[in-house]
Amino acid sequence: MKVLVTGAGGMLGTDLCADLTERQHEVIATDHREGFVPLDITDLREVRAMIREARPDAIIHCAAWTNVDGAERDPDAAYKVNALGSWNVAAATAAAEANALMVYISTDFVFDGEKGAAYTEFDAVNPLGHYGASKEAGERLVRETLPGRHIIARTSWLCGKRFPAGILSRVLPGCSASTAKVFPPRYCIWRKACRRFP
Repeated sequence: MKVLVTGAGGMLGTDLCADLTERQHEVIATDHREGFVPLDITDLREVRAMIREARPDAIIHCAAWTNVDGAERDPDAAYKVNALGSWNVAAATAAAEANALMVYISTDFVFDGEKGAAYTEFDAVNPLGHYGASKEAGERLVRETLPGRHIIARTSWLCGKRFPAGILSRVLPGCSASTAKVFPPRYCIWRKACRRFP
């Protein structure tokens, strides 16, 4: 299966690309960072050209503005990436006429946290800040643009293979990745969220 991953340079994208490659899928790892197939999800023409050329069977949209505090300081930037960028990916997928599935990675920040129990996909959203609101706007745009051809995965606290080293280096200056290996590896694998990937 040919899978296009946006945000492949992020923690989730990196682990996801490695997992998909290990399972023998053809992975197109896109990101705005060097070392990846270049893709600016805020540029509709660029996204359309990429998806039309690549003709993937599935698109896993990991690219996002994830700086929660930064979203409060610069909500326009958060909406540009999380809402408009997500619509660009969905619209380009629809226009490509390739019947690709889009997996949109969202967040539990679309909820207000007042339920007192675990949330389900049927609970009403009520984001409290710009980050959650921008991700919820992205969800809505993906649902409206690709009815029946999308999965929305609302994540919470993600732990990737690089996560322990990143946290420890911030908390304990001088900590190295080898020190971080004392923590068991915990990271997201989308086997349950997306059964379409064998």
